[in-house]
This record gives sequence, structure tokens and C-alpha cells, in this order.
Amino acid sequence: MNETESRRVVGILNSTEDVIAILEDLLAGEGYVTRAAYIPDFKRGRADLGAWLGELAPTAILYDIPPPYEENWAFYRAMLALSEARPHRFIVTTTNKRLLDSLAGPNDAIEFVGRPFDLGEIAGRVGATLAAIDAGGATGPG
Repeated sequence: MNETESRRVVGILNSTEDVIAILEDLLAGEGYVTRAAYIPDFKRGRADLGAWLGELAPTAILYDIPPPYEENWAFYRAMLALSEARPHRFIVTTTNKRLLDSLAGPNDAIEFVGRPFDLGEIAGRVGATLAAIDAGGATGPG
């Protein structure tokens, strides 16, 4: 196994290219292999979400839900319905954590981080999520 295969893959799905670049740098600095995608590419049919998830095989996915929240929550739920999404643990960032907590309800597979977020908090949440997976915690969406 080469070095890349031994490191954990973290997917990054975001609607802001600048944020994608920041998160890639942050997580690469933590030793993770990152694979990022621009959410509008999937929404507009320029990329295939199921294929991206299947080819990437990330251990965890850092996913941002921006306004309009209900529309983007619906897209997130549609993504979770894909068989390729089922084995993955999601860490969701949002500017309206309270609303998304109420939309998601109790679950053990989705973790919300409010924005603006501290980059150290994001790195810590990714590390904690991967540690929970290693310890046999929930791995798929709720």
C-alpha cells in the first residue's frame, strides 16, 4: 500500500470555490487526502454525483448547506438516497445550524457545524468523525 492509499480520504462538497481551496489546504495539512467538488456542477448536471461518490470512496464528507436552506437540504436528502452515499459519514457546515438541526431531527450520522466556523474546529470534527468510524461508530447517513 502506498502512502496515499494508507491515508484517509475526505470529500469536500461546497458551493464556494474559495472555501473549497481553504478546506483542501487545511485537511491536506492534517494529513488527509482530499477530493473536492463544486455542488452546482451536480445540480446543473455537469457532473454525476453518484459517480463522484463511487469513484472517490471517501471515509467522510464535509458538506456545506447554504441558503436557500430548504432547497439545499432537499438536494442533500436526494444525495443521501443514492446507494453510493450510504456508507459515508457526513459533517455538515451551515450558516443556520438551528434550522438544519430541526430539519434533520435526531440522528447519529450527520454532524452540523455552524458558520462562521473556526478552521481548527473543522479539523477537529473531521478527526473526531474518523476516530468514531475507526471505533465502530455509525458510518452511514441517518
